[in-house]
Amino acid sequence: MNFKSITFFAVLLSCFLVSKAEKVEVVVEGATSIAQTDEDFICVTLDWWPTNKCDYDQCPWGQAGLFNLDLKNKILEKAVKAFHPLRIRVGGSMQDQVVYNVRNNIKNCKPFEKQDKGFLFGFSIGCLDMKRWDELNEFFNQTRAKVTFGLNALIGRKESETEKTLWVGDWYSHNARDLMRYTISKGYKIDSYELGNELCGVGVSARIEAKQYAKDMATLKNLVKEMYPNPKTQPKVLGPGGFYDKKWFDTFLDASGHDVIDGVTHHIYNLGPGNNPDVVRRVQDPFFLTQIAQTFKDVSNAIDKFAPWSGAWVSESGGAYNSGGQLVSYTFAFGFWYLDQLGMTSVYNHKVYCRQALTGGNYALLNTTTFIPNPDYYGALLWHRVMGSKVLSVTHKGSPYLRVYSHCAKKEPGVSFVFINLSKNTSFEIDLFHDLNLHGGSPNFEFKGRKEREEYHLTPKDGNILSSVVLLNGTPLELSVSLEIPELKPKLVDGLKPISIVAHSIAFVTIRDFNAPAFIILLSCFNSHCLNLLGLADPVVSGNATDKQALLEFKAKITGDQLNVMESWNRSIHFCQWHGVTCGRKHQRVTKLDLQSLKLSGSLSPHIGNMSFLRVLNLMDNSFYNQIPQEIGGLRRLETLYLTNNSISGEIPSNLSSCSKLTIVRMAGNRLTGEIPAFLGFLSNLKVLSFYNNSLRGSIPPSLGNLSSLEELALTYNALDGIIPETLAQLTNLSSFLAAANAISGTLPVAMFNLSNIRFFDIGENKIQVNLYTDLAITMPYVEFFSVRGNKISGQIPISITNASNLHVLQFNDNRLSGKVPSLEKLDKLSTLQLAVNDLGHGREGDLNFLCTLVNNTKLEFLFISDNNFGGVFPKCVSNFSNTLLRLEIDENKIMGRIPDGIGNLVNLEALFASENQLSGPVPFEIGRLQKLNKFFAHINFLSGTIPHSIGNLSALTEVGLDFNNLQGNIPPMDLFPLNYLGSPPCP
Repeated sequence: MNFKSITFFAVLLSCFLVSKAEKVEVVVEGATSIAQTDEDFICVTLDWWPTNKCDYDQCPWGQAGLFNLDLKNKILEKAVKAFHPLRIRVGGSMQDQVVYNVRNNIKNCKPFEKQDKGFLFGFSIGCLDMKRWDELNEFFNQTRAKVTFGLNALIGRKESETEKTLWVGDWYSHNARDLMRYTISKGYKIDSYELGNELCGVGVSARIEAKQYAKDMATLKNLVKEMYPNPKTQPKVLGPGGFYDKKWFDTFLDASGHDVIDGVTHHIYNLGPGNNPDVVRRVQDPFFLTQIAQTFKDVSNAIDKFAPWSGAWVSESGGAYNSGGQLVSYTFAFGFWYLDQLGMTSVYNHKVYCRQALTGGNYALLNTTTFIPNPDYYGALLWHRVMGSKVLSVTHKGSPYLRVYSHCAKKEPGVSFVFINLSKNTSFEIDLFHDLNLHGGSPNFEFKGRKEREEYHLTPKDGNILSSVVLLNGTPLELSVSLEIPELKPKLVDGLKPISIVAHSIAFVTIRDFNAPAFIILLSCFNSHCLNLLGLADPVVSGNATDKQALLEFKAKITGDQLNVMESWNRSIHFCQWHGVTCGRKHQRVTKLDLQSLKLSGSLSPHIGNMSFLRVLNLMDNSFYNQIPQEIGGLRRLETLYLTNNSISGEIPSNLSSCSKLTIVRMAGNRLTGEIPAFLGFLSNLKVLSFYNNSLRGSIPPSLGNLSSLEELALTYNALDGIIPETLAQLTNLSSFLAAANAISGTLPVAMFNLSNIRFFDIGENKIQVNLYTDLAITMPYVEFFSVRGNKISGQIPISITNASNLHVLQFNDNRLSGKVPSLEKLDKLSTLQLAVNDLGHGREGDLNFLCTLVNNTKLEFLFISDNNFGGVFPKCVSNFSNTLLRLEIDENKIMGRIPDGIGNLVNLEALFASENQLSGPVPFEIGRLQKLNKFFAHINFLSGTIPHSIGNLSALTEVGLDFNNLQGNIPPMDLFPLNYLGSPPCP
């Protein structure tokens, strides 16, 4: 072929290729986001499947199950670390057959074994010993993983005798409690607990009725609250973890109750069985891929209707069930389905998406044998690094084979896109447009970037979509010689050029300057002045017509109204007669809006700032969400603001500084972020400032010391750090200072102990370091609640605290205190004394004399002195305590002698913990008088004789621990199903 012929052929080929490049206009509606994911949206599963889990004549799990996984493998470790952090769900089909051998009372504790019949999925019960649990958590800690743990939801139940696959009875939570207690004691962090796997609707191998499941979720929520009392570190509660069934899910969510479920989880396997030869076609078929969108929308709608405080999760999705598509799931082609799923679920407001699996089966992100990443691993990693949590609306009118999703960029300014080209032959050239019209219509501006954009183009090796090798910008992604995950570098492209997406490819694109000037104006314009600049504001109205319009706009933002409160808000009656609305007599302007506890949900309308005569705004105990609008600063007459117990997010609005007449601000129990603004210290009329139970960070502003009228400052359960400012000691009117459960450090200003009007003082669960001494003057004559628990406080208990005769609760527990406990005789109103987990006492006689100073107290309910250095004989005076005593915990000390016979006088006692001491003699027969006793632990002592038969009469008793003693004889009959801690295993 001569040169002219070659040139002609090249030109002809070029023309042919150009003809196959389709131009597409992609429109981004960037004025507002349409949904929001969690920051750690990407999630993977680790499953329990054993090696001999086989499907379609293959056994693709190898050593990838949780019992067998090589947790020391360097590639596995580095693959997880690369996400920093990666959310991992521990669970799967076998989780409802796993028991936890926390107490070492399961003699033959071993993993699953193949069974012919009588067990779910053909495998026996599997037993998780704590050595393996320690190994798993060591891996999670080293890799900084965020862990969701799937709990066994079938324990305690039995199969129905009348309905096939239906399991009945209440969930038995004790084994889960044991695991949580052990996990907490080891300092292991669990982000969330999910109850059960694929037991909802018709189930897979077993099912539970919706109302029963709702009841069990409430049990789990209460258990989590008990074991993790700090809401800021409290794991989320998830369920039901199965396939969506509208009737079942609606019933379940409706019966679950307010704030029980934090994440509504469901599973997706929409590609059919793993041996289906049609899987490879389906992952490239846009019409098939779109069919599942209705499920995502239905789940999201159900949550909006029944549980707006929670969020939707896909907690397991492998596309093709029974271990994934045999020839497809580990190839480049599967990324078409996977990344489309990520985009679609984001649009429908799903918070988390868990891919089945990290390793194991055909659908794993890592090769089951070598742990070398498959193509979808890199797609997941790029999504995690590039796509932010805020989801934008994006549309185009081009080929359906081009799928486009857009989010705000991760961490830095800008907008990120993922383009999925399902077409085998067609390339696309993308031009981007802004849609700045809030009311719909054609896009206003074509975007042309001034800066270079970042592009990550993923293509299969040799153009073969069934290849397991993926190229990034033309270079194969391979581990380095030292087995490091390859660096994912973008190529930088001139922002003026169109975005080119070749056939059968996936591209992530980030544009840092997409926030063009007009875009910035629009994003910041949510007040009437800005909107007027853009010609988008409604006509100005005045007087009470303004208030009426503001109320109607408030109503328009209500998305849930279970009590039909808003029905009265109509034009048939004057707006001053609408439910919750109070007007002034003279001008008929709204002065009070009180909608407390009316089961309302929705966001707060910016128009609320137009009710300029408003003095009281009370929306507490509802389910309002999204941010507090800056327009609230227009309420210059506002005196009282109650937003407690909603789901409001974002920062405390800076315009609140304009509300100079505020006396009460209550925003506890929300999801507020950011710092406590210093300007609050200049709202000189403030008496109450409550941000209890949010996610605020930063330090306590010293300016709050200027609030001379302040009576209540509640900051407990946030993420505050820094120190307690010295200026707070100036707040002489302060009666309540609550700053527990944060990360506050440094020393405590000693002058705080002299705030003479204090009634409630709580700085527990922080990192405060202070040395107390016996002569320290604590002048708090009216204090009722005093807690410094869970800090790094050393020294001795000051004698002066015992002069606080109004004390109801005294908590010094979980510190580094030592020495003698002073007489508590003057504390005759004390109901709770917590001294546990210190180094109090000297390990000798006389250490427990302080107990006998409590015999005249008629209010005492809870006495905790566990885990100290108390010695001496168990004092008989305990028998003379008030019969109000409910819990007595003296375990993990050096206490000797017998358990007093008079212990039977404490007839209301519900729990007695005396383990790990040096107690001797028999268990007193009189213990049989404690008819309300449900927990009795005295293991690891020197108790002798027989277990008294009277203990068998305690009908409330559910847990007993008497092991590691010198007891003899028979065990009396006791109804402790299914766990009695006397040596019987929990499972036959």
